[in-house]
Amino acid sequence: MQRVDIYGRPAAQASALPAETVQAFGRLIDAGDQTGALAAVVEAMTSRGQLDPRLLRTSGEGELWQIRNVAGFAAEATFKSAFADPDTPGRKLPNPRFTISASALRANNLDDLYTSILHEYRHVEQENEHVNSTEQREQTFGYGADPDEFDAYLSEVEFSYRREHMKTAALQAGVHWEFLSETNRAAFQSRWTAAQKKIQRVLGKPVSELVATPTADAYRRRLHEMERQAREAWERASGGR
Repeated sequence: MQRVDIYGRPAAQASALPAETVQAFGRLIDAGDQTGALAAVVEAMTSRGQLDPRLLRTSGEGELWQIRNVAGFAAEATFKSAFADPDTPGRKLPNPRFTISASALRANNLDDLYTSILHEYRHVEQENEHVNSTEQREQTFGYGADPDEFDAYLSEVEFSYRREHMKTAALQAGVHWEFLSETNRAAFQSRWTAAQKKIQRVLGKPVSELVATPTADAYRRRLHEMERQAREAWERASGGR
């Protein structure tokens, strides 16, 4: 019996990207052209409306897409000083830079690369909202309590199509939910409720089971340690207040 993914597509065709993109990516990787392979993926995602070229404009030094090893990540987004949007008076653009790990640019890593880019692009959308907002952001400590990270993992659950990816994204979102303040939870409650139904449907188990595993415990301990370090750093910087 041929394996199918959660949408019923044959395993050989089970990619979130079009077949021509998968083939082009593989050919370019085999030819040693990592830059070309990444460009093929970015072009496909842009043509499908998953990446907005306007938000990806840059100002200042550094290329938008950079390839080098990133410890522990397939991709990472950072930001330089926001600049005025030439098309929309009174608004700013987030000025992002993406770093793509060279180790992620392998033929069998295409879908991991795809989901990593979408995760990091969600941070670009968030930064666009932040630089154009006058609202005061709630003080948080560490990676776990950051609502932007929960939002990015929640987005992964929402666009996930692979069972293994769904399992990882759901676990991460579920653990991050524990760290959010009540105020930050309120902003995501309806989306999180809908996401939990999708998780149950796809994985056949609730989030509560996913976050009650040794893997979740290890991730939870990491987040608690990051929270402790961030809080101590803030206290040192503020003179112990």
